[in-house]
Amino acid sequence: TFERVTGYSKEEALGQNCRFLQGDESDPDNAQPLAEIRAALRQGKDVSAVLRNYRKDGTPFWNDLYLSPIRNQEGRITHFVGIQNDISERKSVESELAYNTSHDVLTRLPNRALLEDRLTQACQFAHRYRRTVGLLFIDLDGFKLLNDSLGHRVGDQILVEVARRLEAMVRSGDTIARMSGDEFVVVLPDLAHTNDIILVVENAIMELSQPYQLGDENLHLTASIGISVTDGGIENPMELIQQADLAMYSAKQLGRNTYQWFSEELNTSASYRVKLRNELQDAIEKDNLSVYYQPIVDSRTGHA
Repeated sequence: TFERVTGYSKEEALGQNCRFLQGDESDPDNAQPLAEIRAALRQGKDVSAVLRNYRKDGTPFWNDLYLSPIRNQEGRITHFVGIQNDISERKSVESELAYNTSHDVLTRLPNRALLEDRLTQACQFAHRYRRTVGLLFIDLDGFKLLNDSLGHRVGDQILVEVARRLEAMVRSGDTIARMSGDEFVVVLPDLAHTNDIILVVENAIMELSQPYQLGDENLHLTASIGISVTDGGIENPMELIQQADLAMYSAKQLGRNTYQWFSEELNTSASYRVKLRNELQDAIEKDNLSVYYQPIVDSRTGHA
């Protein structure tokens, strides 16, 4: 089993210090478990630790190592016996699960949870160093119709391509996240000037409107984008998403395939609509609505 797991033959391994499996370079992932092993060896105790080891061909594997002291008749430790298990597959599954908790499975982009963390960090940095954070809320125009008519498989392919195009046009420190459905968010941290956002927005509109080639077919989509900005002083960074969302809907109303900046007027208008809707709903539930009929009368004849 040792030979199969490590790639070393019995002759190559006998007489070797077991540390030879740890490779030539110091691995930071092994620092803590190695410290635990050394402490247990000094104290003569059993110990179990997970180490990243390396096979003969240089490929890494995760080793679940158990060491136990062997004592003679006088109770003195003469040597230690070690048992190792290759748990690389289990670690791979754990890593994948951890990745999926913070990323969208389809596009491999950060999800809302990771976006919130990145956005908070960006605002803290901007506030400290007097920089600007820009946020783009992107919604694909007409995607639902395309998805319903051509099927979810085609829709998924388009979403993956949208993610690829967005990733190709931003800086390495920027964050692109998929919110849900055909909604994406781009966080642009560390901007010197607010107008720096315009170049990114116009590039995004141009790139996302290019044909999507799926097989022999070219499909066409556009995007509407809402923009919000902050100097980092915003109390709740996630409000930037709500602001950009409002601006995106304003862009939709202007005919789509364009962008709009968030403004307090948009927020006031949205708040008024929400308040009016809630009041109407309350009035319906409490039976407070009354209907009045006003006859229309012809002034020349006096007849309704």
